[in-house]
Amino acid sequence: LAPLFMTMGFFIWDVRWTSSGGSAFALNMYKCLSASIGFIIMCFIRGFSNMGTISADVFTTSNIGYLLLSSTLGIIVGDLLWLEALRLIGAKHVIVIDSIKPFAAAILGRIFLQENIKPPTWGGMILTVLGVGVVSWEEQSKASRSKGDAENECDDTHAEHKIESNRPNNDPDDIETKQICSQNTDNTSSIPDDERNRYWRGYTCAIFNVLADSFGSLLTKQHGIGMTTWAINLLRFGFAGIILL
Repeated sequence: LAPLFMTMGFFIWDVRWTSSGGSAFALNMYKCLSASIGFIIMCFIRGFSNMGTISADVFTTSNIGYLLLSSTLGIIVGDLLWLEALRLIGAKHVIVIDSIKPFAAAILGRIFLQENIKPPTWGGMILTVLGVGVVSWEEQSKASRSKGDAENECDDTHAEHKIESNRPNNDPDDIETKQICSQNTDNTSSIPDDERNRYWRGYTCAIFNVLADSFGSLLTKQHGIGMTTWAINLLRFGFAGIILL
């Protein structure tokens, strides 16, 4: 259910928040503060630790400190990059990049926690990376084709005008056609370049979000032992909400 709800959230934020011009910073703050209210309620219902009480052996200064660092990496920094990527390239592309997160976390778990990675997991990682590459290449190809088609259309229009009119080179109508063609070519050349830069910025934000979130998940897994999910999320989201506020 987690991927389903995450995908639904992507499109809701993309349609409602991005289209209205909301900033990534404001959305991240709102998300953290509103989620913290729910986590507080659930902590009192389900408990703060697996033993049902707030244990000094579980909620040590070290564990809490590392969970706050996890919040900084995964929520304050990571989610800001994630929401900025959502604004730049849209939910469809961010979801593709986000699919790398489980595999990035698996690799970090292998390096720092000596967890085993089975062959099917490696196969899934390779296919996911190939999928991300195909999507990125497709966008670049569309931008290049758009630019080339616009230039060819302008060249054909200008050639037909010269053949049919057979006017001197200084004819006012011919000069006007050249100017319009030149202006259109310049405009269509700049649009794909701007779009290409936007995609590069968006994909960069999405990839760095994957790294920050994966490191945050690693710290949570190491230092959240004995705590309930609600308590861990309350610490992480509550801290991030206060900092962003």
